[in-house]
Amino acid sequence: MTKFNLFKSAPEGNQSNSTVASQDKEKAAVAAHHHQKRPASSRRSSYESAVQGNGVVLAKNERYSHDHGRPASVNATFEDGVVMESGFRGYLVVFGGFLTILAAIGYVSIYGIFQASYEKSFGERGYTPSAVSFVGSLAVGFQFGFSIIAGPVMNRYGHKVVLWSGCIIGSLGLLLASWCSELWQLYLTQGVMFGIGASLLNLAATAIPPLWYDKHRGLAMGVCFAGAGIGGLVLGFIIPALINSVGIYWTLRIYAIFHFVCTAFAALVMRAP
Repeated sequence: MTKFNLFKSAPEGNQSNSTVASQDKEKAAVAAHHHQKRPASSRRSSYESAVQGNGVVLAKNERYSHDHGRPASVNATFEDGVVMESGFRGYLVVFGGFLTILAAIGYVSIYGIFQASYEKSFGERGYTPSAVSFVGSLAVGFQFGFSIIAGPVMNRYGHKVVLWSGCIIGSLGLLLASWCSELWQLYLTQGVMFGIGASLLNLAATAIPPLWYDKHRGLAMGVCFAGAGIGGLVLGFIIPALINSVGIYWTLRIYAIFHFVCTAFAALVMRAP
């Protein structure tokens, strides 16, 4: 940037030098005025860079809830293009991600328990174990494969739409599966519908929490992903007990309610900073 010497006196009788000095003063005043207005826009661009750097572009109405680019309800700071938040709201977001992954991915970990029961009922009707296991294969395939569609949907409509859609579609898929009498019906409900719901939930649960942390981002994500392992361990004991007690179809209904409660809570508390 060109430096202007505002304090050097112009030679006497040299009117052109005096004019140049006057113009330099005006430029310096304009530059100082512009510099005073930069912090708000700088913070806004920093937040935008942080969001986009994590692979998520939020809907316009979710980017800023304050004129200066940060919400008034949290004490967020903007440093080196990264949003950092260590308050209670950030903890809620991480807990919501934990519950979401527990309910969505934890189920996939214990599908073999459902398959054992399905093989008994459908095996008597001539279905092979590989045909029965295709229900779980569809769920896993759509859980990860549908992300190519879920990502642009989240970019366009925001994470709230994705969370609530995943909550409703996944829970409804499990609930409808409890009334299925044919294997192809389980393909559509417990396989495709639940897989799509899990994909939407998994995307939001892994994209939103990192926006709240900088130094402890790895720890926050570790807590979220721990839901998959803890869900598999806990559900691995609960689901067989329920099947032996009330049958597989009532077990599906109970799990559908559990899935809805966990993911609806996450949809309520999870948001971008």
